[in-house]
Amino acid sequence: MREDSVIENGQGRAADLANSNSDCEKRLEALESTYDHNGRVVTLGLLIASVVHELNTPISFISSNLTNLGTFIDKIFQLLQMFEHYASLNNSEKENAEIDKIKEDINYDYLKTRIPSMIERSIKGADSLKTLIRDVKLFSRADASTVEPSDINGALDSAVHIIMTEYKNRVIINCDYGKLPMVECYIGKISQVFMNILSNACQAIEGSGEITVRTRYTNEAVTIEIVDTGSGMTEEVRKNLFAPFFTTKAVGHGTGLGLSISHKIIEQHGGTISVDSKLGQGTKFTIKLPIRYER
Repeated sequence: MREDSVIENGQGRAADLANSNSDCEKRLEALESTYDHNGRVVTLGLLIASVVHELNTPISFISSNLTNLGTFIDKIFQLLQMFEHYASLNNSEKENAEIDKIKEDINYDYLKTRIPSMIERSIKGADSLKTLIRDVKLFSRADASTVEPSDINGALDSAVHIIMTEYKNRVIINCDYGKLPMVECYIGKISQVFMNILSNACQAIEGSGEITVRTRYTNEAVTIEIVDTGSGMTEEVRKNLFAPFFTTKAVGHGTGLGLSISHKIIEQHGGTISVDSKLGQGTKFTIKLPIRYER
């Protein structure tokens, strides 16, 4: 073998090793970043779970007290109306005029309609907070170690409620739920999958668009479809979508692990997850989960 050929081969192998080392370093940096991120997420999850627990009781008191206050106000206005009726029969014109003046000064007719309306809206606000607390509690259980019968439609609802707090101004989510049995699963992890897919679907929609969430039950398994009207993807992207560290997002805007982790979670449950998509025509994720968890 000629000396120059040996040198060329050696240089080629050195270049390959350098490229391989560079790739390994990048992956190590990504893993370290992910580990650091996961540590912060766990800490944040514990903090959120604690805060949510502390918020739940006072919010329940507020909601209950507002409901009672609305009932009391209605009775007070009924009593005042009765007093007004009897007063008009027995009072002099001067006394009735004084009563009318007081009613006008305090804007009585306006308050009579406005106060119940304010209480009703406050109750709705408190109920929304209770729903949000319930949804966040569900996601704080992502590391729960117990498989239990779970409501998949309810978990999807929670994911939709949370995701819509960010995208409600430009994305409409339509839910078409079938009647499902309870599914044995790690519900926190399954909810994480729903959040990952819904988040990706919203991000794939440029401007405004729609997402349809559909569930059905057949052959001892539930099927969940999440369809968006977003930008879609090429066949090459679709094939690599569940590969670790694969992402089409800019550097610093995603680890490329969300869908890879989602894929592993579904496989852990004995299920399947697939994606159909065409560039410019939107994307459909299909998840199939057996209703029994095989331990």
